[in-house]
Amino acid sequence: MINEFPIVSQTVSTSSFFFFTLSRNGRVIHLTFAQEKHRRACLFLQKSGAIVSSPPTELSRADLLTLLQRTPCLTEFSATTFIEQATSFQRRVWRLICEIGFGSTRTYGELAEMLGNKGLARAVGRACNANPIALFIPCHRVVGSAEIGGFSGGMEVKQKLLELEKVKPCRASPD
Repeated sequence: MINEFPIVSQTVSTSSFFFFTLSRNGRVIHLTFAQEKHRRACLFLQKSGAIVSSPPTELSRADLLTLLQRTPCLTEFSATTFIEQATSFQRRVWRLICEIGFGSTRTYGELAEMLGNKGLARAVGRACNANPIALFIPCHRVVGSAEIGGFSGGMEVKQKLLELEKVKPCRASPD
């Protein structure tokens, strides 16, 4: 079945980095910093409708800050293809990440402990990597105990996002 609303693919650039979005009917359904992840998402979605490219756009620093400051809510994305395909563990991790406020961080270990098992820190990291709507589920706010930790958009982008939020990226407390 072809959806009446085409899927719009767009590259968004800021003064520091760029990212890729897929949206339908004005709603973001996928956001990634990795071009290969964007390409795979486009291939997957081609089954459900046409994908049209939109001209690249520039996001101002003020608009990026507004996006980062909004309180994310996973429920507003729950009906999107990529959230529906997530495991229950991934959705639990993403809900916890959505609770991390602007300018704050949590370690992978802290989230694992909140899930009831501190040994799940690496699994939390894998859930972060699987995040289909980066920035809306602000996984850049999840850091290692002694270093910044990984990020699908790369360490430099994670660092820049944390700097925008005026966060010191590394924690001194043990995981």
